[in-house]
Amino acid sequence: MTKIDPKMLAAIVAAVVQTLDKQPAKAAKFSVKAAVKAAPKTKLDKKAERKLQLELLTKEAFEKAGFANVVPRVNVLTAGGWAAQGKTVLNGQQPLWVKGPWMSAKQMGYPMFHISQVA
Repeated sequence: MTKIDPKMLAAIVAAVVQTLDKQPAKAAKFSVKAAVKAAPKTKLDKKAERKLQLELLTKEAFEKAGFANVVPRVNVLTAGGWAAQGKTVLNGQQPLWVKGPWMSAKQMGYPMFHISQVA
């Protein structure tokens, strides 16, 4: 798992709190895109930036597909990631392919499985 710089974590938390404070009390819906836009621009290396982008894309894709409790790199992994934890994908389960914007047209992305699709 990737270690997060304490300064970067503090900036993310501040941006989320700021976004939530701006919203009315009735509409307390959290928006990842709004938090990312409100976050102060910090200089990340490309690898860390791509990891964060992939986690956001994974979360959005799985929530759109109807999966609950989506936490990338915890309960959403590739088949190899689940195999490393001693679990196997259930028969008939299809992966959700998550493609990053940096990938070429020939690359399909990463085949990801939710914890509800493994045993």
